[in-house]
Amino acid sequence: MDRYWNLVSGVNDRIVLTSTDVFAWMPSDTVLVNGQCLIPTRLHKSGYQTITARDSTNALIQPNTSSQVLVVGGTFARVLILAPGEINAPGMVNGRAGTATDQSINYSFTVTILATDQWWNPVGGVTDVMHLTSGDPLAQLPPDFPGSIVVVQHMPEGFTDMFARRLNDSCSVEVKEAQSGDMLVAGRVLICPGNKHIR
Repeated sequence: MDRYWNLVSGVNDRIVLTSTDVFAWMPSDTVLVNGQCLIPTRLHKSGYQTITARDSTNALIQPNTSSQVLVVGGTFARVLILAPGEINAPGMVNGRAGTATDQSINYSFTVTILATDQWWNPVGGVTDVMHLTSGDPLAQLPPDFPGSIVVVQHMPEGFTDMFARRLNDSCSVEVKEAQSGDMLVAGRVLICPGNKHIR
């Protein structure tokens, strides 16, 4: 464009593209053809977003930023849990960026649970109860944990009853070896007996 915003033909400069939505799906750079080009773009982060174009061939050309585009998120569709060191990343395959930081054994840490739309944008107003489970049978979940946990692990027969009793003595929730007819009860952990499965 000239200084009056008229199209200037014959320009084939390389253009670098950025967005306030760091998870936008668009090329990072492109080449003008005869002064213009069309760029397929998909924005994922809800809220007002912009796209900026900068001429990398001619540094004398001032960058230009689009008008704000309102990206409207969807309705509650997924739950996202973020470990320390991770951040919400709408548009990414798993909804997160960053790397979970290592945690020391037997020290508590906080995870973040977000109600999100199908593109991992946070959705406000959701008041559902979240049930937390862990692959670590020694994990200490919040005492008001409203769900139940079933642990099925390869253990020798006869060991699991003693194991369950030991866990029960050290955990804030009830832990017991599962028996036929046991029901899933809020705040209780059932340990599958050795050499058995639970259905």
